[in-house]
Amino acid sequence: MDRTELAAGAWFHKINSIGFRTMFQLMERFGSMQEAYEATEKALLEVLSGRQFSAVKAAKYAMHPKDYLEQVEEKGIRYICFYDDIYPEKLKNIPDPPFGVFVKGSLPRGEVPAVAMIGSRACSDYGRNVAEVFAGELAAKGVQIISGMARGIDSISQAACVKAGGQTYAVLGSGVDVCYPEELYRLYTDISKSGGIISSYAPGMEPLARNFPPRNRIISGLSDVVLVIESRKKSGTLITVDMALEQGKEVAVIPGRITDELSKGCHELIKQGATVISDVEQLLELLQDICKLQNFPMKSVQSENVHLENSQSENIQHGYKSESSGIHLNNREISPELKSILGVLDYEYAEAEKVYEKWLQQGNKGSFQELLTGLMDLELMDLCKSNKNRFSIR
Repeated sequence: MDRTELAAGAWFHKINSIGFRTMFQLMERFGSMQEAYEATEKALLEVLSGRQFSAVKAAKYAMHPKDYLEQVEEKGIRYICFYDDIYPEKLKNIPDPPFGVFVKGSLPRGEVPAVAMIGSRACSDYGRNVAEVFAGELAAKGVQIISGMARGIDSISQAACVKAGGQTYAVLGSGVDVCYPEELYRLYTDISKSGGIISSYAPGMEPLARNFPPRNRIISGLSDVVLVIESRKKSGTLITVDMALEQGKEVAVIPGRITDELSKGCHELIKQGATVISDVEQLLELLQDICKLQNFPMKSVQSENVHLENSQSENIQHGYKSESSGIHLNNREISPELKSILGVLDYEYAEAEKVYEKWLQQGNKGSFQELLTGLMDLELMDLCKSNKNRFSIR
C-alpha cells in the first residue's frame, strides 16, 4: 500500500471521535484517506458531524500524517489498513471489521489453523492445567493460539504456547505499546517475539473497560475455532462467544463439574449446541474438518496421549497409560501403590489429610506417613505438585 495513504489511514485512526464506520464512509466518499485528509470543510461535513470535524481540524494542527506514522514505526509498531494486501482475510470477513490494526510483531498466518483460547480470569487449578496441556499440544502441532493476554485462562494458554515454541497472538483492549496487565510484561515481550501483539486501538490508548468487548470480536475473528475453558454463567467470555457465533465460527467447550460455578457458563453453552471437547485429538480433528471446508491444508496430526478422563475425576492423563502392572511414564514403571495415590488426586489442591481420607475410602490400606512418602515420590516423578502440605495432580 502507498505509504502516503497508509499514513493518512493511521492518522484518522488515532482520532477518538472517528470510528471505523466513519472511516469506511470517508473512503467511499473520497476514494482514499489521503483525499479525505486534503478535503475541504464543506466536503468533510458531508460525512462528519460538527464534533468530528472539529477533532479532525485539531489533529491537523497537532501533527501531519507522515510524522505520525514515523512516530508509530519508531516504536516498532506497524499499521495495517483494511485495504492492505496483508490485512488478515479472516478479519475482513467478519461483520463490522476494524478499518485497520496496529501490530507489534507479526500477524497470524491466514493459511495456518488458529484457535482462540478463552476463559475465566479467576480460573481453577483444573482450568489452568487444561489450558496448559491444550495450548502446549496445539502449539506442538503448529496451530496458532489467539487470545487476549488477560489474567487467567488467556495468559496461561499463551504462556504455554510460547513455552512449547508455538506462535501466539494477543489482541489487546489498549494500544499495542501498553502492556495490560502490567505484571504480564515478560509474557507480553515473549508474545511480540514469537507471534504478535495486535490492537484496533491507536498506540497510547489506555485499557478502558469499554475497549474490551469490541476487541473480543477480533479474537474470534482471527480464529477458526473458539475454545472455552471455564466460564461463569454471566461472564465476559460469553461476549466473545456471541461474537464468534455471529461471525459463523465454531465454538467448542471443555466441560467441568456440574457443581462448579466456573463451569456453569460452559455447560450452558453445551445446552445451546456448542461442541464438547474432551481431548486434544478431538479438537485437532475438528480443525482438520474446518480446514478442508476452507480449502487450505493442515498437516496430518496425531495427538499424543493427552485426554480428559470422565467427569468424575476430571484428571488429565498426560503421556502415560494404565496397565494391570501399573502405569508407565516415558518407559518408567509406576507401582500399583503409587497409581492408587495418583488416582485420588485432582487438579484442585487438597490438604494431605483429605487426600488420605479419600485414598482410604477407595479401599486402600496404609498409614498416613506411607501416603506422604508416596506423594513425595510422585512429586519427584513430576506427576504431582505440592503447596504448603496441599497436593494436586500436575
